[in-house]
Formats: sequence, structure tokens, C-alpha cells
Amino acid sequence: MSAPTTEPMSNEQSAVLADFARTCKAAARSVSLYPATHPAITSSLARVVAASARLTTSGDVTLNVHPGAILIEGKAPVRPDAAVGEFAAILHERLIGSLRIERGADAQDWHALLTLLGRAPEDLMADGGVGKAWAAGGRDHFDIREIDYAEVLRERAGGDAAQWNRIIAHCLQSDAATLDDRAIASMIETFGDPTRLRAFLDTLQSTADGQGATIGARAAALVQLLRRALEAAGKRGPHEAERILQTVAEVAPRLTPEMMLALASEKTVVERMGDKGISSFVANSIVSERGAT
Repeated sequence: MSAPTTEPMSNEQSAVLADFARTCKAAARSVSLYPATHPAITSSLARVVAASARLTTSGDVTLNVHPGAILIEGKAPVRPDAAVGEFAAILHERLIGSLRIERGADAQDWHALLTLLGRAPEDLMADGGVGKAWAAGGRDHFDIREIDYAEVLRERAGGDAAQWNRIIAHCLQSDAATLDDRAIASMIETFGDPTRLRAFLDTLQSTADGQGATIGARAAALVQLLRRALEAAGKRGPHEAERILQTVAEVAPRLTPEMMLALASEKTVVERMGDKGISSFVANSIVSERGAT
């Protein structure tokens, strides 16, 4: 999915953004390969700080992340750039909808952020999401806004994910984070009804990577949505939460191995699958993959 139609940035700003994205990508790789004291890390972070300074010359900058694109104040680069698209994918896979960069961000701030970006999306989600992980680090100079898939379901009024790419785009444009009673009821019914949940999972898993919904982002979204639904259902009573767990366990065998790996963090679901459910998942996986995974 491409970014929404916008007016273009200036040639200068486009070039600065492309250089920034390229530098961040290289630094993220270095951070993932070497210890913090390694000379390669020091030089890479120095380049990131310099690129960030050029990007924030006029003040703090907010990067609005879309699948394959980054916008600044509603403006897109004058022409597509591979580095910008790839850095956008890294952010989007970790459910980052926007990233505000302050002028005072130093090498330690960037090292902390790039370390988080080097973690697998499903691992971040298991720990509560990238926003929570960043806040736990105790550093500032960045403000991260995560994509709220639960808010997406509220806007779709029933959780129909037939146009998943449009759902993500809409979520990026939404500022609301509080779900109303109707949205909560919709989430509970989506995860508590086998028919609706099967349709939802089929749509979620069939969304093409080229549309921006990578496997990591989809798996993270599934875990986040399940947790939101369980939290909301638990307030109604233990029977509601149990209904969701049983339904998810019933439908789970149709998941792909990648989705199942993410769901494995929810032990209450796996426990309810039982031997029959796990055998069914293995069989389905072997058929779909034409061999053992």
C-alpha cells in the first residue's frame, strides 16, 4: 500500500530524509552486531546524530510512518527512495505509527532506540509493545505513537478486515485511543465467535507483504488484539474471557507457523488447544507448506 496522495517535500528535505533513513538503517545493523563499546558503534551513532541534526535543523520533527513511506507534515519525498521505504518498513513492522525526534537526541538516545528496533516485532509485542519498552528505558528525546489495531476495529464497526491496508492507513490518521462501549462489544464478539474469528484470521493472514502488512506486523497485531479482547471480556466476568480463550484455541489450528509462534506467548490459549488442536495445526502446516516447517 502506498502512502496517501500528498504534496511533495522540497528537494533538499527529501535528500536529508533519504540520508537520515540510510544512516539509521546502517546504524541499526551495527547496533545489532557489535557491543556498545565497539568502534563501529561509536562511528555509526555519530553519523546518526549528525543526520538527525540536519533533519531537525528548524526544530523537532515528526515522522509519520506508512507502509513503505515516511511523511513529514503531510509531505512525501519528491521521488520514492529505497532507503526511506526500508526504514519505514522497520518502523511499521514494530507498529510505530509516528516518531517525533527532538533536536537534543544524542548518541545514547539513538543507541537505545536502535536497539529496540533491532528486536523482533513479536518479542516487543510480548513485552507490551515498543512504546512501553521505550518508556521503561527511562530515556527521552523521542515520542513514539503506536498503531492501535483495536482502534482500527472500532472504526470498522465489527472488525471486518477485508481491506486490511485501508484499515492500517485509517489507524495511522486517528488520534483516538479510548475505545467506547460499542467498540469493546465488537472486539469481544469478534474473538468470541468462531465464524467471525475465522474470517478475520483468513483476511489478516492473506494480506500481502507488498501492501505493507508484513508477517511480523500481522502477528503482533493478532497478539495485541487478543490481549485487548481478553482484558475487556474479563471485566464482564470470567465466563466471557473463557469464551474467547476457547474460541481462539478452536480456530488456532488454521494459523500459519509465524502466527502460531506469536500466539505461543499466550500460554492460556495453547493449553486449551490440547493434543487434537496441536495435531491439527501441524497437519495443516505440513499440507500448506508441502513439508515440515
